[in-house]
Amino acid sequence: MGKNEEICHKFIYAKEGESYDYASYKMSFHGKKIYSYNSVLAYIDREAKTLVVEDSIANYSNTSRKHFNCLMSATPSYYNVFKTDTSDPLSFYIDKINDLLILQARARKRDYTREIRAYIKEAYLYTTYFKQYKRSADYKAILNFYNNIDDLAAQTQAALDYQAEEAKRQKAEKAKRDKKNQEAKDKYLANFLLDDESGAIKPTKYDPNYNSVYLKKVGDLLYTTNSIRVDFNSALALWKRYMSGKDIIGLKLEQYTVVKSSKDSVTIGCTTISKKEMSRFFKNCKETIDEISNS
Repeated sequence: MGKNEEICHKFIYAKEGESYDYASYKMSFHGKKIYSYNSVLAYIDREAKTLVVEDSIANYSNTSRKHFNCLMSATPSYYNVFKTDTSDPLSFYIDKINDLLILQARARKRDYTREIRAYIKEAYLYTTYFKQYKRSADYKAILNFYNNIDDLAAQTQAALDYQAEEAKRQKAEKAKRDKKNQEAKDKYLANFLLDDESGAIKPTKYDPNYNSVYLKKVGDLLYTTNSIRVDFNSALALWKRYMSGKDIIGLKLEQYTVVKSSKDSVTIGCTTISKKEMSRFFKNCKETIDEISNS
């Protein structure tokens, strides 16, 4: 018997409050919890002969899967074993069953009936062992799966309908979040440009596809929406050099270095400014005789 197997066997048959550590094998147990590394792999009720396994930990890595397999080998066949997400177990089972039903609907050769029924029975058994609020939607869904366990065709269609409704709901929620984010960005941009003295036409909306910062001029300084500020005339001189087609890579704009330049944008330090934004901003600026020091 290997050390991991020994630890798992001791865990199953341990006395109340007993603990065991063996750091070299990354497994340990303390009372009713057994750990894979520092994460709880499973909980045990020795009197009720029940084991609840954290699915996400059991499948986290090759090593954690080995720990899980050791635990299953040590667990007697008369134990009830539930492999779920203890933070929301019923939703976990519902999602698993629906996923398998959808796979069954699309499968050409493989039959998922055995796996579907196994999950339905395990989910129902979980609700009988761990008492549930019987008016909850999740409990009713599990009960419906169990009562119709022999009519998988109807359940498969229901799963497809559920998937379609869920996709529709998620799309509506995403649209709502996107609208809220867009409104917040529009408000931030309007506030940012409020004191702009460049004379440039101000955009009314923040472009969601804009891989760039926005610019403004206040006094003798140029500001960006990512909190950078530099001398305005130096920035204008660099812009003119860029527009004339001269090489600007390696030039300094105060403490920032031009690291990339293309026909679409310029990257200074970690800040990328699109040609579109620079054109908008510098379009109405007056000529200057100032040049950057190493131009």
